[in-house]
Amino acid sequence: MKKKNVFMYLLKWYAVILIVGITIFGAFVSYFIYERDQKNAQTAANQSAGHVADIISGKNSKLELITRDLLSNQAKVDSMHRFFEMNSEDYLNYSLHAETSTEYNYLPLRLREIYYGDETVQSIAISLVDEKQVLYSDLANKNGYLVDAVPQEENGVRLQKNLLNPATLEKMGDFYLTLRSKEFKETLSTYGEDLPVSLYILTEQGNLVFDYQMDSKDKSKEVLEAELPKGTSKALETLHKDYFVKHVTLANGYQVVTLISKHNVWFSMENSLIFLWVGVILLDSLLIWALYKIFSKYNRQVKGILYSVEDVSNGKLHARIDESSKEGELYAISHGVNAMLDSINQYIKDIYELEIAQKDANMRALQSQINPHFLYNTLEYIRMYAVSLEADELADVVYAFAALLRNNISQEKTTTVAAELDFCEKYFYLYQMRYPDRLAYSFLVADEVKNVQIPKFIIQPLLENYFVHGVDYTRIDNAGSLKAYLEKDEVVIVVKDNGMGMPVDKMAELQEELLKDNSLIEGKSIGIKNVNERMRGFFGSRYHMNMMQNETGGVTIEIRFPFNKQRGEF
Repeated sequence: MKKKNVFMYLLKWYAVILIVGITIFGAFVSYFIYERDQKNAQTAANQSAGHVADIISGKNSKLELITRDLLSNQAKVDSMHRFFEMNSEDYLNYSLHAETSTEYNYLPLRLREIYYGDETVQSIAISLVDEKQVLYSDLANKNGYLVDAVPQEENGVRLQKNLLNPATLEKMGDFYLTLRSKEFKETLSTYGEDLPVSLYILTEQGNLVFDYQMDSKDKSKEVLEAELPKGTSKALETLHKDYFVKHVTLANGYQVVTLISKHNVWFSMENSLIFLWVGVILLDSLLIWALYKIFSKYNRQVKGILYSVEDVSNGKLHARIDESSKEGELYAISHGVNAMLDSINQYIKDIYELEIAQKDANMRALQSQINPHFLYNTLEYIRMYAVSLEADELADVVYAFAALLRNNISQEKTTTVAAELDFCEKYFYLYQMRYPDRLAYSFLVADEVKNVQIPKFIIQPLLENYFVHGVDYTRIDNAGSLKAYLEKDEVVIVVKDNGMGMPVDKMAELQEELLKDNSLIEGKSIGIKNVNERMRGFFGSRYHMNMMQNETGGVTIEIRFPFNKQRGEF
């Protein structure tokens, strides 16, 4: 019975797995693009509506101040009425010689001040209840003139404010402020850079007072005008089917509606999806072709080995594999098989079975001798391999990790300050590699204290306490420092961080417990208390540990113990 070709079988399934994997990845990316574009479109609609609403709210607040200033006293009310009753020359003389107020209440001047104070103002209109005509002012005639009715303006947003008599609080008329559409259009251009936005401003009664469509093909205005008679809610519900909609109601009753067409979002999305799936198809095709080429060549080399092995199994012990056509691990296998066949021939000439038994015994002995040095050598091999690949950062991590393991396994009970800080620096370094943009550290040790003997693993638990309780991985400025120096006749080791700190009451409680003879009785802060007890047992009563909150809000731990000047140690 002929067995199937394993390599072609693997090629087929490997290709299937790759195609399925890449296709799933493409589907996942497509979904991500879909969600991203949908979210971006809604965000653009929300932000543009919010910005327009802020503009109108700001202008409405300014309108409140303007109307309040125009009617702040009876003299200004009388001056407004006089403008409607007198010609311009008489009104000017009246304003100059009015004795009822020391303030110059010339209404055209007030109107010009409004234009000068806000360049977005397009026109101003004032209508009084007891006057038939309306005061109208625009950019061409800022002083204003009387007309029969407030003109309609399509290219602008008109805000309205009731004028109340300050003495009676009765409505005496209306003040109209029309804003130029330029500011609203610029706002939409900012948020609609990728997707066109349409803007509609409605009154409290649902009347459309302003509209602007960045996309000339947008038909949303027709839909809105057709549905508005049924109510604003009904109109927005209809628009939701084909648009991303944001509706904001302002304090003055105005309504801001921004729309982004779902069709435009899909069209924008299609370009990304087409590019993505063309890339997926090309990548699938390229991988299949590359796999076929690689596996075919590999398959031919393997067949050559199999044929030679089959000859040997049939008794042709002098058969050898052609190494010239083999590459990589197949060359190593071929060379090894050939060397093995040479050895077999030699073993047959000598005492075959004895030699084989001895080899087996030796192999078992070697396997039983695996010890930590094998682990160190393996890690060193990984490090050197990383260096050969110019992966220096990985090489440094492996080196630091191997050094930590070697230090942990060693049986010494004491070490030097320099060695302990070097161990802690590697420990901190490994954490920094895990969070490269979140952690920083500084380690300094004075020359005169480098050789001072201390118990092993004294500083590391303090650093570990910082990583467990003090580091805020949402920040990018986490930092720790470690200093060892000589101060008078004491060695000082300071561990400092800018972490989340410790409540003042808990820190005071822990500091009080550290002063006790056996602080390990309590079940909290075991690491710090363990360090405290070991150092106290090693150095005696002259050893001290202090904990305090530093200026950054983190914790500073200070360790002090005596120094022997003659021997350069404690």
